[in-house]
Amino acid sequence: MCMRGLVRVACGITLAGAMSAAFAPFSSGRPTGQLPPGSYPVGTVVTGICHVGAGPGTEDIITRFQEFKNGAWDPPAASENSAGPELTRPPCTWKVASPGLWRIYVTDYHPNGKQTISYIGPYRIGEAAANPCTGKDTEVVSVSTPNGGTSGLDDLQGHHLSANQTLTATADVNLDFGDGSRIAIEAGSSFKMDGCSQPSAPGLTYTEQFSLLLGKIWSKITPDSHNVNIRTERVVAGNRGTIFWISYVKAGQITTLHVDEGSVWMRSNGRTITITAGHTATQQGTRPAVVRPAPINTKPPF
Repeated sequence: MCMRGLVRVACGITLAGAMSAAFAPFSSGRPTGQLPPGSYPVGTVVTGICHVGAGPGTEDIITRFQEFKNGAWDPPAASENSAGPELTRPPCTWKVASPGLWRIYVTDYHPNGKQTISYIGPYRIGEAAANPCTGKDTEVVSVSTPNGGTSGLDDLQGHHLSANQTLTATADVNLDFGDGSRIAIEAGSSFKMDGCSQPSAPGLTYTEQFSLLLGKIWSKITPDSHNVNIRTERVVAGNRGTIFWISYVKAGQITTLHVDEGSVWMRSNGRTITITAGHTATQQGTRPAVVRPAPINTKPPF
């Protein structure tokens, strides 16, 4: 079964790194990919980690849920007075119908009688309350192209990026934001603004979440600003106070991340690594990321 103490031994995946398996929304029954802590709609179906042993002296792993209420986390669901089921067996899923701030609470009951508890999240359910995206960091104050002309994104100027907004650049374009950050987008690139997470509870920092569907995005994020997470089909990367670019080639599922200033964490296939300035990481399919030195250039590479 490749599990021991919340570590999938044969698979080499720790629980904390298995975020896509532990909390994945479904649309028409299909998972949408890896998820950082963030905001998701009511009705999201979550998948926990469950295992019940064959009898006494065997290992049990049970998923429960906690809701943040009145300034504190409620006791875990099903074990005490809180909403949500106790998940013990496959398919180990629950549709979250109640808006609010939730986290996953997993208990590993070891054969020796000890218990290990781990948390994943938090996640805010209910987009109306969770995705305001109204700060200066999402306010586009300028849209420009290096050679003039239109980019297909010109109407963004003077407006905020909003949750679930998909954008495609028809030319190389720079988006400047009210907090001094800048994002440059290569011609032909498509990306989606997934939403914003607000710091309304412990462990939840303000984060903007993007999905890079195709192409390349360069980001210069001010140090005193928010966190920015950019995900591709198999990778989630982000940080603040950094200059970096990330590209995604759908054919071959190739994600490339290069850091020019600061450092950026990169999570793929259950493993999180840190990429420092002057390095490029390349990740393809299910293979581990390969990191190599690369020249620093604090301008967009296109």
